Parts: sequence; C-alpha cells; structure tokens
Amino acid sequence: MCRLEGRTVDVNEPGAPPWVPEGMSLKPWIQLADIFPWLPLRPYFLDDEKEAELLAGLRSSGFMIIDVQCNFELDDAEREFLSALSPKFGFDHCRVDAWSAFSVRIDEMLKAVDESPVAVVIQGLDELVRRDMHTFVRCVSNLISTTENLGYLDWRASRQVEYFFIGRFASSRLV
Repeated sequence: MCRLEGRTVDVNEPGAPPWVPEGMSLKPWIQLADIFPWLPLRPYFLDDEKEAELLAGLRSSGFMIIDVQCNFELDDAEREFLSALSPKFGFDHCRVDAWSAFSVRIDEMLKAVDESPVAVVIQGLDELVRRDMHTFVRCVSNLISTTENLGYLDWRASRQVEYFFIGRFASSRLV
C-alpha cells in the first residue's frame, strides 16, 4: 500500500496507475513479453529475420502498424528522420522537422484513447548507426523519451505506442 495524492493504492492489485483520476479507466496495456518471449530489452532493435514474426504477432494482438522507411541522403539526418515519421503519423498537413513540433503532434495521437495501440516499425536506422552514431542515438532517444514523457505529463495521453527498429544491427555491433 502507498498513499499518493490523498489516495491509498494497493500496488499489487491491477488497475489504473495512481495518477489517473478515480472513476476513469484506461485500456489494458498489451504486454509484449507475453507475445514475444524472445524480445530484447527496450529499445527494441531487431534484425531483419525477425520482422515477419514481429508483424504477425503485432497484428494478431490488435496493434495498428505504422511502417516507416528511413533513407538518409542529406546532411541533416535528424531532420530527415522526423520528415520520414511525420506523414506516417498523419502529420502531413504541417511541416514537422523539429522535436518540439513533433511532440505537439504525438501528444494528439497519444490522447486518441478510443484508438487501437500503435506499433511503429522503423527501418533504415541501421545505416545511420554506421554513418553517424551521435545522430542515431539522438533520434532513438528523443523519439522514445518524447513519447513516454507526454504520457507521464497527462494521464489522457495513455494510448500504447511501441517502437521497433528493424535492420542489420548485429553487423553494426549495436546489439
């Protein structure tokens, strides 16, 4: 038992997190480890041969799949990464080429509580590992932390969004 915001919460009982107002319910979170016991720790970097099994399991679990292909040709790989994500997330009505603009749009997506959970499958970042490790780390870190932090800031931003990075990461010594 613990007290949070004047409420007593039994942490061993399933239910909404303590920051969710009483009487409000959230969709249950899909536990990926139950579907994919072979899944590595987050962030999920997977080699190409796992893609078909991953997609089949995600579809059968009710995830909406967003497929993103990254091609890094310009000098600003981080901006190219955001430009590849934006239309796939439905942000094509505005130019999203900075993390601050992206966070506003992802917040809207996270608050779509009646929608299915989302699996974002990103390909092409393995090339960025070999070309620019610093930008690779910034892209992955900013993407995941932006999404998670928005959920922590507002209980309504509760839609499950998972990121999977597919490529030849073993040959780049990342995993």
